[in-house]
Amino acid sequence: MNTTDSRLRAAFAEAERRGLLLTARLRLAILAVLALWLPVENASQSLLFYYPFLVGFALIGLAPLALRRAGCPSTGPSSRWGFRQRDTCSPNQAR
Repeated sequence: MNTTDSRLRAAFAEAERRGLLLTARLRLAILAVLALWLPVENASQSLLFYYPFLVGFALIGLAPLALRRAGCPSTGPSSRWGFRQRDTCSPNQAR
C-alpha cells in the first residue's frame, strides 16, 4: 500500500466518522424537539406511549457511533455491501 492510498483511506475514515457524529447529533436534536413538542400538542397522558419509541430511535441512531468507538468495523447500511443488498431487495426496482 503506498502513501497516497493510505492517506485516502484515512481521509475517508475521518469523513465517515464525522458523518456519523453529525447524524447522531441531528437525530438526538430532532428527538429532543419531538419530546418537548408532544406534551404541548397533546396534554393527555396518552402521549406517554410515544416516549419509548423516541428512546428506541435514539438508541438505533447511537448504535453505529457506539460500535465504531468500540472498534467494530462499519455495520448496517453504511457498510460496503449494505447499499447493494438494500438495492437488490428494493421492491421499487425497474423491471
